[in-house]
Amino acid sequence: MLSEKVDETFIFFPLVNLDAEYRLKYGDIGPASILAKKYPNILKILPALDKVTVDGKNIKDPVFAASTMDFKKFFYEIECIAFLAEGNPAAYEIFVNKVIFTIHKKYGQESICINKYISISLDDINRIISEDFPKDYRRWDAESISKFESEISNIINNNFYKALIYCLSDEQDKEVAKEKRRIIVSIMLFNEAFINLATTHPFSSIKIVIIAAAFEALLNLPPEAIEASFEQAITTMVGKKTTMLKKWCKTFYDYRSRLVHGDVDWNKDEKPFIYLNKEGPSCSIIAKNLFNHCLGTKLYLMGASSEYKREIFDFDNYINSWKKWHKVVIKQDQS
Repeated sequence: MLSEKVDETFIFFPLVNLDAEYRLKYGDIGPASILAKKYPNILKILPALDKVTVDGKNIKDPVFAASTMDFKKFFYEIECIAFLAEGNPAAYEIFVNKVIFTIHKKYGQESICINKYISISLDDINRIISEDFPKDYRRWDAESISKFESEISNIINNNFYKALIYCLSDEQDKEVAKEKRRIIVSIMLFNEAFINLATTHPFSSIKIVIIAAAFEALLNLPPEAIEASFEQAITTMVGKKTTMLKKWCKTFYDYRSRLVHGDVDWNKDEKPFIYLNKEGPSCSIIAKNLFNHCLGTKLYLMGASSEYKREIFDFDNYINSWKKWHKVVIKQDQS
């Protein structure tokens, strides 16, 4: 789908309500009533949404992200926003439940493609019936979804967001261009592990394999001696090598390898990281925090994030603090 020539792109977010328009680097996001002034084709899409409902009710003013610019860059920008919104408990509801409309003009005729499954004349859009569109959506965390309006405003004004968008800009130097592409790939893999899989495989350990791939892309790890390279790259980005961090690197990559080779059932709950016979957080939770630190450091070293202050990631303190917090939570639950 990303290789096609696209004249206009609309990404429909059925679960979100926005009151204002937000300008992105490669497009805009906001309610249809506002975006239609700049993107009149939204008015042609609206009849197809008559049969789309949320919690059994019709959507009054549907939210779209829209662009007439570079489709790939626009799509990746949305992925960057999803990555930065991952901390929102409802991020997976917002970004997994989306419908992509792409409009193509050929020989004076406009056709529309929904996701990648069906393509028809734009004038016939109200007759579309496919496997996943239109349908009734359900909100599970309405409170968190309602806070997305203030969150997206903070995201697109954040220095981290601007640094990620820098990775979408064109680059003449081939090696720098590769570095930028690897960062975007790593973010998409991260989203797959912690946003998409939260819906499709909520109790799966397969996210370990995917976040490992995200690290490989981000850190440009070689295919040979990958475990040793992973440890070296992580400790370099963290800023300090400790016995506990070395132990986690080995545990994480051993776990990843056993999952890939079928030695561990990927459909079972993930086990915690154990050090000196004491339980810590799961490997994937640790990996999520380390990935964010490594990404910030990488962007800083590339010159993409001038405001980023490089700090040592105190891995041992992070694990020990988690253990103390976990003990307090258990005591509260028992009382």
